[in-house]
Amino acid sequence: MKLWDFFFAFGVHLCVLCAVAQLILIRDDLLRSSSPMKLLRTLPDLDAKAIISLCIRLVKMLPDELYDRLVRHTFDKRLYN
Repeated sequence: MKLWDFFFAFGVHLCVLCAVAQLILIRDDLLRSSSPMKLLRTLPDLDAKAIISLCIRLVKMLPDELYDRLVRHTFDKRLYN
């Protein structure tokens, strides 16, 4: 529910960065795993607080132009040409 609240408050475009944040958070487990695809198919429980915190840090690291494209990717078909 915390992640949904975050998306509704700040925009669904952040779903992409939340997915990236989750991958960063489980990076070590993925690298150690003999079957990383199995791990990705059965993701561990989400730590919404950690994901949101990392997502906000990632937003601050993005160049303005890339963030603008991220925001517009949900509705601007010109980005796909």
